[in-house]
Amino acid sequence: MKPGGGPVVESMRLVLRRLEPSDAARVRELANHPGIASVTTHIPHPYPEGLAEGWIETHDALWTAGKAVHFGIRRRSDSLLVGVIGLEGMNGTRGTVGYWLGADYWSRGYATEACRALVAWAGRETDLKELQALHMLRNPASGRVLQKSGFHLLCEKVAELGGRTERVAEYRRGLDDCRLTGDRKMS
Repeated sequence: MKPGGGPVVESMRLVLRRLEPSDAARVRELANHPGIASVTTHIPHPYPEGLAEGWIETHDALWTAGKAVHFGIRRRSDSLLVGVIGLEGMNGTRGTVGYWLGADYWSRGYATEACRALVAWAGRETDLKELQALHMLRNPASGRVLQKSGFHLLCEKVAELGGRTERVAEYRRGLDDCRLTGDRKMS
């Protein structure tokens, strides 16, 4: 992604677009919540100064290498950043969906809307054949987001995540149905 560029994905209430260095303070503000750290693998609490800046700086290289894409989830109405969603571990055929929302924006349908938009974009704009995702079983809301976005439960298992042993559910979904819609490209 070039500065100021990169993919933009729009849905009814949201716009997904790259995170800029100027978003780092807002990312830290949103991520610095114990409820988010407890159900994600790479977000610590307290969230340290400089972590968001360093993370955002990695995005261009990951996108250019075709390994990952990260989007800030913004409300269309006021462009307020409310969370993050992305695809990691893109290996040519499969990518892993990950997302989180600031606690003040839970239970508003934003995660589902963002996930559906990401899935549709990935089906149209990438060569990926399949998406996968994990969620901790103690976070059933994340499982509902995935199910509403067309993912199917593959299994439940015990996994090491971020140095913790967790019971997780693994989901997958194909992208062929996204390619058949004939929707225009959204980048």
